[in-house]
Amino acid sequence: MNFLTNILLSDEHLETLTEAVLRWCVVTGSEPESNSAQRASAVALELMTTSPNLSSEELLELLRDRLPHDDGK
Repeated sequence: MNFLTNILLSDEHLETLTEAVLRWCVVTGSEPESNSAQRASAVALELMTTSPNLSSEELLELLRDRLPHDDGK
C-alpha cells in the first residue's frame, strides 16, 4: 500500500518540502540519502499535508524543532 495515495500536494509544495529537507541536511550535517533525511522527509510530508501554506523557512524551523538532536546518520 502506498502511503502517498491520499496526499494532494502541488509541485510547489514538493519544491518547498525538498528545499526544507535539503537545508535541514546541511544544518544537521546529514547525508540526503541517510535514514535521518528519510525521517526528516516523513516529518516534512506530514507537516506539509496538515499545513500546506508553510514556507520552506517555516518548514525548516519546524523540522529543527522536531528533530533537534539528530546525529546525521
